[in-house]
Amino acid sequence: LAWAQSLNSRPVSQSRPSDQDIQHSEFRVHLPDCNPPSPSPHLLMTVAEKGQGHEEKPTSEALLKDGDGRAKTGENTLKWKCAPANLTFKDVAFEVKSWWGKPPKQVLTPCCGEFRAGDVVAIMGPSGSGKTTLLDILAMKKTSVYSGEVLLNGRPRDRKLFPRVTAYSGHEDCMPAHWKVKEVLDFTALLKTPASVGQSSSERYAAISARIEHILDVFGLADISSSFLGSAQVRGISYGQRRRVSLARAVVAQASILFGDEVTSGLSATDAEVVITALRVIAKEQGVMMVLNIHQPRPEVVQLFDTLVLLTSNPGRMIYHGSMPDSAKYFKSVGHAVPRGLNTTDFYLDLVTPGSELDASEKLVRAFDEKLKPELRRRVESLEKGLSQAEMITKGNPRERFGAYAVPFRTQAWLLFKRKVLVTYRKPGWFHYCFTMPIVQGCLVGLVWEGVGAKSFDMAVIMLMVVHCVEMTLVSMDIQTGIIEERWCMKEETSERMYTEGAHMLTSTVVVLFLTCVHEFVCLYIIAYFAEFTPWQTYRIIGWSLYLLTSSDALFQCVAAFAHDGDMARKMVMPIVALFSLVCNGVITQKATARPFVQTIYNFSPPFWVFQVLTTRIAKDKDAMTHHYLSMFRLKIGHDNYALKLIAGWNVVFRSLQLVGLKYFNNIEK
Repeated sequence: LAWAQSLNSRPVSQSRPSDQDIQHSEFRVHLPDCNPPSPSPHLLMTVAEKGQGHEEKPTSEALLKDGDGRAKTGENTLKWKCAPANLTFKDVAFEVKSWWGKPPKQVLTPCCGEFRAGDVVAIMGPSGSGKTTLLDILAMKKTSVYSGEVLLNGRPRDRKLFPRVTAYSGHEDCMPAHWKVKEVLDFTALLKTPASVGQSSSERYAAISARIEHILDVFGLADISSSFLGSAQVRGISYGQRRRVSLARAVVAQASILFGDEVTSGLSATDAEVVITALRVIAKEQGVMMVLNIHQPRPEVVQLFDTLVLLTSNPGRMIYHGSMPDSAKYFKSVGHAVPRGLNTTDFYLDLVTPGSELDASEKLVRAFDEKLKPELRRRVESLEKGLSQAEMITKGNPRERFGAYAVPFRTQAWLLFKRKVLVTYRKPGWFHYCFTMPIVQGCLVGLVWEGVGAKSFDMAVIMLMVVHCVEMTLVSMDIQTGIIEERWCMKEETSERMYTEGAHMLTSTVVVLFLTCVHEFVCLYIIAYFAEFTPWQTYRIIGWSLYLLTSSDALFQCVAAFAHDGDMARKMVMPIVALFSLVCNGVITQKATARPFVQTIYNFSPPFWVFQVLTTRIAKDKDAMTHHYLSMFRLKIGHDNYALKLIAGWNVVFRSLQLVGLKYFNNIEK
């Protein structure tokens, strides 16, 4: 304990003590040779306290790295390791094209580099230096055209398979507010972990649960595993904890490479150290390469990185690429020794920021081109080929599931369905939407048309059927905003190859349509009760109305798949709704007296045909006066089959277009 407390007084440059310096009972801490600075005192205090003989779960302070590079916890080798991945890039560059014949703006000049399996890499530089651009290119997230070559284990990246062996954690996450922390990791792990050959479901779940418990412990999330993520409207965990959840979600996917964009932005210094420490633990345990874009870390965080990539701006150029511990020696060799007591990365950023007081960016770019770049390029070009991405996925077993997704469609749909139902159930307004609101609405509307079903057929029945059809057409409009919000989460998750757009569409449609049908069933039943329709008439009205609802729901969800936001969706759908439900409904205008072009529109208007079917079926059971009203609106009996086929056609067409919109429109652009 005294030795651990005395570390505060040691200079940063002092080398680490040997393994024999820290040994309590049977618990032994092996410190990596590549990390000269001493760890934070509060971490070492926990290590010392574990020497009392208590059996504890492994944490960051128990991290080992012995001579042969294997990561261990205590004296036991880890139970799982990721497939080794080495990443190289050569002449990677990006420029933004300008309009009106102006020359393109160079964002990132050609650069090259290599990262090894298990390395924790920091990409640093001032604003505008191309840090995020380089990260997105390496992570295959850049949608704009760029130049250069990126290789995984010496092989070109496969657009379909690369997301299966990598994970990406962006600066902004998108997760449901009513989701719990552990549920996030369960969901991701079940979608990204295929069942091994000969492994039962119980064994698979047990292995996943053990991995999740370990990751929760490493990231310091075990105590809040049952807490909601929260949002601006829902009480939940803090921003720092949410950031750790986002990174833990990327880690639990068992990817060989994890890319993180600004992983410590917005976090306190302590939270930033906890996050990077947890990532380093996973990197050394599982052999995962961590490529992180980071801003000005504190000294305790700097020591946790193995490799530093330093960029300057205007345009983005590489200043340094090499070992983080050796960076101070390099800068000293080029005439810029780090002043004693100053954070090394702060000093580096002052040197590479154009216009700063210590600006030496041009000099350092020339020094890099002369001293480091030739050797770096030689290493990149001489790298031998390793495992292919297919071999990394199958792990040498050809019977392992191979393809863009780790689990089949039915598993994707089932997990998405469970999440959708669970999150919807936890929202406080779902019960009121399904029962309270339709009861109130049904009573108010029912009182207006009280007893019309028991009287002679007249205009009141006709107007009630029109109101039914218009209501079924408009009721799903309110769902568009929520669908668009869920779509952005879907885009992030599908980009990580968790599931297909079809699985998302299926589960979202089933749950949303079911809740809407429950809402309308309660409302329609109460209205029919007040109107005193016969049971057979009531069931017919409810059945046809809900069938009509499926066509309008397909239309609204289709538009929501193409629209950028809720306002655009409403503007796109209102002309269609007004044309088919308000104008061409058979009462305001009539098909027989309309122009030929408008008559064609009537042929494709589900509200008109359902109105005609319901009205004629109810009129069939009434007295002779019904013929007068039917002839007044030119309504005819016998169009049931046509109405059935038309609504089915609407569902097929608009559901197909919805899938196209979800897959190819409103994608994340970088």
